[in-house]
Amino acid sequence: MAAPVPCAGVACMEVTLIFDLQHLRLESIQESVPDYVDTAFIHCSDPGFHSRLECRPMADMIEIHPKNPQARLVREVAELIEGGGIVAYPTDSSYAFGWAMGNKSAQERIRRLKHLDKNHHFTLVCENLSELSTYARVDNQAYRLLKSFTPGPYTFILPATRQVPNRLQHPKRKSIGIRVPNHAIALAILAELPEPLMSTTLQLPDQEHPMNDPWEIQERLDHELAAIVDGGPCALEPTSVIDLTGQVPVVTRAGLGDVSHLDAA
Repeated sequence: MAAPVPCAGVACMEVTLIFDLQHLRLESIQESVPDYVDTAFIHCSDPGFHSRLECRPMADMIEIHPKNPQARLVREVAELIEGGGIVAYPTDSSYAFGWAMGNKSAQERIRRLKHLDKNHHFTLVCENLSELSTYARVDNQAYRLLKSFTPGPYTFILPATRQVPNRLQHPKRKSIGIRVPNHAIALAILAELPEPLMSTTLQLPDQEHPMNDPWEIQERLDHELAAIVDGGPCALEPTSVIDLTGQVPVVTRAGLGDVSHLDAA
């Protein structure tokens, strides 16, 4: 094998300078990605890393048993959420996006992905009714309805308490969507988190139904998510939405939950 040719002169200086610039670009990218990203698993479309937009994290595929969630894997998902990640997770209605309440950038990314306007009601997913009452004002009539319908595939629009940041509330009505799911994986994740999970149905603007296949979710959203929780197939319908801000309950969206005995909007 021939010995390497020594590098000298202007040509050598140019090569060294190019290498140093590329190294600096890589270091800059590694410092700017969120904590949950393993920089060994970053997609880069160009070896020169000329733009931050060319390097995005890959989503982890985490398989969790739908009936008996493995505690170690559930903790892993919770840590990704607390570290700033958006996850796709299964519920009793459909797959959903989930992120931490305090994660403002995640909320804006979801608005962009789903083409949502400022009046969209995001949902706080709670572990139980006790937690729900911390974030929403609930009178006796509303409480009776909530108790009979939760846990289940329903979202309730309720007046928000001061515990809910203004950016999460409807800008005019000061209300918030609240939900308690009936799904073992979702409830296990919520039990690991210090506060409710911000959420919205995993349905993109060009789709008639929510996404149901974890591998399809990965194919479409690999670079937008920290993880996809594979808990098997879910239903293909979103939750039913019931507005409890007025004198009587009003169904604003008929979904998976039975609302046949309530008035529709």
